[in-house]
Amino acid sequence: MPGEMLTEESRPVLEFLQMLCEIGAHYPGFETDIHGAYRQADGRYTVKVLKNEK
Repeated sequence: MPGEMLTEESRPVLEFLQMLCEIGAHYPGFETDIHGAYRQADGRYTVKVLKNEK
């Protein structure tokens, strides 16, 4: 199954994706298509994740 492991090292990427979502929410028409991020009816973005239970 494709995907990424979220670690402290991936924080800059997550912050960049969050910034893109915030820009799209603040400037209608400038939303971006982020693979795996889904915009909800209330404008929030969600992603599906699997928790690694070691």
